[in-house]
Amino acid sequence: MPDQRAKNKTCLLIILLCIYFLSGCSTLSVTSYSRLIAFTKEEKKVRKGFVKKKEVVIKDFRENDNFQENIDARKEKVEAYILQNGQLEESVKNNLRDLAVTNGQNQEQVRLLLGEPDKIQGKKTKSQLWIYKINKTNSYNVFILPVFFPNEGYYLYFKEGVLSKIERHYIKQVVHQGYGPGVFVSEEKEE
Repeated sequence: MPDQRAKNKTCLLIILLCIYFLSGCSTLSVTSYSRLIAFTKEEKKVRKGFVKKKEVVIKDFRENDNFQENIDARKEKVEAYILQNGQLEESVKNNLRDLAVTNGQNQEQVRLLLGEPDKIQGKKTKSQLWIYKINKTNSYNVFILPVFFPNEGYYLYFKEGVLSKIERHYIKQVVHQGYGPGVFVSEEKEE
């Protein structure tokens, strides 16, 4: 009798895996970062008619390129902050000048570089979670049913006011339904 139960469980598992791989699947994924850059410059070749022009696109950490942010004004604020807080270590000053958020920075420094978070959890505790949402409406699939994941974005964890961990929560497509059964997509490399 125990052998029959094991066979039934194995068959059930195989059936569930087949359904999973045939339905077009995606999963929730998390990537940890040691450094998060507030703004990046990207050079693109844009075709306008028959002419290709080089265009510099400035994106924020959320990958938005249509924001109205003056990077020079942000850098001036950073320099003013560094002057006011002369006791900062050189590595902290360099990260601030690079507009880079790293572990060990305090909440004031993170707010200076990234702005206000969309959501703060644990406001009255020693451990806080700041969520910077990415403005995309995405969902992931469980079998063939879409499940919405509204908080796709960057999660910054603070312990006693100091940044201890940076994560990006996102949806990774594992299998695409349009490619045929069980075709895996190569994983995109994160920064």
